[in-house]
Amino acid sequence: MDQIRKILTGIRTHLGKLTATQQLLIAALVVITMLTLVLVGNFSGRKSYVDLMTADGNDDLVRFLRTSHIDAQVRNGRVVVPPDSKRIALASMAESGRLPDDTALLFNSLFERQKWTNSREQNEQLYTVALQNELSRVIADFKGVRNATVILDVPRQVGFGAAVRQPTASATLFMDRGATLSQHTVDAVAAFISGTRSGLDIRNVRVIDGTSGRQFTPSSADEVSATSYIEHQTAVENKTRDKIASLLSYIPGVLVAVTAQVDVARESSQTTLFRSPDDGGTVSLLSTESIRTQTQRSAGRAAEPGLRSNVGADINRGSGSTGGFESSETDTTMDNRVGSVVTHKHDPKGMPTRLAASISIPRGYVQSVLAGQDPSAPAPPDEEIQRKFEEIKADISAHVLPHLKTERGDGEVNVSMTPLGVPAAPEQGHRAGFMGGMASGNGPLGLGGGIVQNALLVVLSLVSLGLMFTMVRKAARPAKLPSADELVGIPPPLETSSDLIGEADETDPPMTGIELMEGDVARTKMLEQVRQMVDENPDFSAKLVNRWITSED
Repeated sequence: MDQIRKILTGIRTHLGKLTATQQLLIAALVVITMLTLVLVGNFSGRKSYVDLMTADGNDDLVRFLRTSHIDAQVRNGRVVVPPDSKRIALASMAESGRLPDDTALLFNSLFERQKWTNSREQNEQLYTVALQNELSRVIADFKGVRNATVILDVPRQVGFGAAVRQPTASATLFMDRGATLSQHTVDAVAAFISGTRSGLDIRNVRVIDGTSGRQFTPSSADEVSATSYIEHQTAVENKTRDKIASLLSYIPGVLVAVTAQVDVARESSQTTLFRSPDDGGTVSLLSTESIRTQTQRSAGRAAEPGLRSNVGADINRGSGSTGGFESSETDTTMDNRVGSVVTHKHDPKGMPTRLAASISIPRGYVQSVLAGQDPSAPAPPDEEIQRKFEEIKADISAHVLPHLKTERGDGEVNVSMTPLGVPAAPEQGHRAGFMGGMASGNGPLGLGGGIVQNALLVVLSLVSLGLMFTMVRKAARPAKLPSADELVGIPPPLETSSDLIGEADETDPPMTGIELMEGDVARTKMLEQVRQMVDENPDFSAKLVNRWITSED
């Protein structure tokens, strides 16, 4: 404490020697330093985000990531997440089947290690190795997976005439202690790997459990396994039960159980229909047409030169005529098409074929309905309770049956009454008042709110700017310098209205000096010590004085 007191005394002494301008400068520096620290703390505490994928039509994806406890946001048309949550987000999306069709778009950062000086084969090898490492890291974040290793076999491009090899891949997964590799995880891993490489079929991906040494083959879209049936049945039962429980939430202590039978067998069909000519279904189109035309003519005899007889019917003097031959052939080929409609239908099924719901109502609820608002009313007889239960049963069946529609009709509802009382409702805490909510951590005036933080930054900024302007203004003001008369020591004349300056009062004479001997000083010191001893310990002082004092007879 003494050391701290000395330090504070030294600081106070040195600060007292500073001028007002210097003190304002130090205060401004302190405020600016505090403001800088606040800004640094604000920006350092702000989260940084990295791009995950485009946000076009991915509102459901953002909600899914937020329900998975991942801080996902949409900025400038991109879905962004914290850097440490990117692989976890990719793993969650792969497990739930929410990755895009072309998952290679998610690994654009892998090209950063490629250089223009490398050959094409070197760049492909670097990309393949980087892709394997990235896939291993993402799959290792799957639920229950402790470590993963992915190996890709991507054949080189060959020329014409050579056999084309299909790319293959294998993934070795090491599960956590007590966890088993399920078929759902195998399908998710295979789909995730096949989507990162063009031409990689999901059937060419092998998943191996490194803990047990078992090999798993991913299931295709046309296969239906018992696992998929049970999962879909459980999903339908849970969804229907939650819907009915929400519908009957006004009944305290109600119990709902749902049993479902689903059809998960996929069907593919093709239907071809031919239209009649009347419906414009048959059309004849000109395919080819060839026309050949031949013409042949022969000349007749005409008048001969020389002497002729005077006979009118002489053929030698008549005019000649021309003969001819004409031939025309036309070949036309028509393309006749019969109108048809081909329909391809793929039915993934999945609809429930049977739904049965069992609902149990506490007996205490029926009694409370009969008693009304009077809790002190006597218990109604069993006949009235049974009659009221039948009314409630009919009402519940009418409300629940529309939600149990199946392919084969309505479902089944069974409402029963259990011999239980109404459970006590949990006590609710008192709500805070208006100012309490405003001043709480989540309120706008709370310490955790952003309004107080921003307002504090604005106030500190304004205070620092005001101190700086004040300091600059005082520094620019010219200092008042002494005049020449004051510098040489001549006091300035007093400006008074009269010649009388003042009256001298009568004072006491100065104290005369007293000479003290050494014995006087010692006695004075001893007297002070005795007085101090009497004040601190009066009992001991009284006993000591009694020894010195003797009584006179």
